Amino acid sequence: MNHETDGVSREHFFLDEKLHFSHYETPNLFFLLTTHSTAFILKPETKMPQLLGEFNCTMDAKGRVRLPSGLLKQLGEEGHSFVMNKGFEKHLTLYPQNVWDKTVKEFETLNFYNNDTRNFLRRFHNGATPIEVDEQGRILIPKRLAEYAGVEKDVILNAFGDKIEIWDAAVYELMMNDDTVNMADLAQRVLGENQ
Repeated sequence: MNHETDGVSREHFFLDEKLHFSHYETPNLFFLLTTHSTAFILKPETKMPQLLGEFNCTMDAKGRVRLPSGLLKQLGEEGHSFVMNKGFEKHLTLYPQNVWDKTVKEFETLNFYNNDTRNFLRRFHNGATPIEVDEQGRILIPKRLAEYAGVEKDVILNAFGDKIEIWDAAVYELMMNDDTVNMADLAQRVLGENQ
């Protein structure tokens, strides 16, 4: 039995013959009410938008980088809290907090008794730092991470999927202009195997 009241959908259902539940849904909250006046409020998992864009930025003398407005708009409500970590190449990776949480959650299935697993987890978390966007829309790159990526002043933010890569601009341009990498061959090796 469904009812619509002021844009809020209400549905009655029975868990068993003794306990009667009702739930109320809005775009942001899920309410579960029992006949004993107990309420459980559950916030649904936030879906991360697919990020896209290559942004030229500048790091100031204190290690701060202003996130472009176009990138902040894509991030939406998730664009305030991040975890910054070393990338697999000579760059940094900026994970929105919910993406980081999901990534770390996946590691729970790994076998911690395996030496390679422990070695990977230590190295993956090495340098991981919580990052908050300040009132001017800036993030602070820790000195140790900046040194790892060779970031000094000119920075490229490469956003794709659910993460943002942070590159020193010169290193990024050198990598992207590497003529030894054939895009067609790369696509065949990566995508062809999934067909």
